[in-house]
Amino acid sequence: MMFRLTDIATDEVVAESVSEPILIGNVWHAGGIRVTDTSGAYHVVKEEGPRSIDVPGFFLLFKSDERLKARELRATDPIIDDFWTILEDPRTVVVNMSIQQVQDAIGYILTKVEENGVVLDVQARLAEILSGTAPS
Repeated sequence: MMFRLTDIATDEVVAESVSEPILIGNVWHAGGIRVTDTSGAYHVVKEEGPRSIDVPGFFLLFKSDERLKARELRATDPIIDDFWTILEDPRTVVVNMSIQQVQDAIGYILTKVEENGVVLDVQARLAEILSGTAPS
């Protein structure tokens, strides 16, 4: 699931997040994102991504360099190893993208991949993967 904070008048996307934005005072809060809205010009649009996807399809949502770096990091990162082990278990046939732990694991992997030399926008890639959008 994905949330978009959009301008009411123009329908322009101001911010995207896997966390639902909450308006506190005149500031929208969503994960690490903060957007000031002094005039009440923004609203939240909930975007439904795929509820589940088969395991091969899930892996293909990552770009090749992201997958390769994650596999490399797996040798030294127990969190990545744990998630990949679950995915590679023959009993796992689908990945339920609506589970918060799955969303958190994807975000964690993308962050580690980015910290280890692969250039990417973590939040944008997380949004693409959770929406089921294959990389271009």
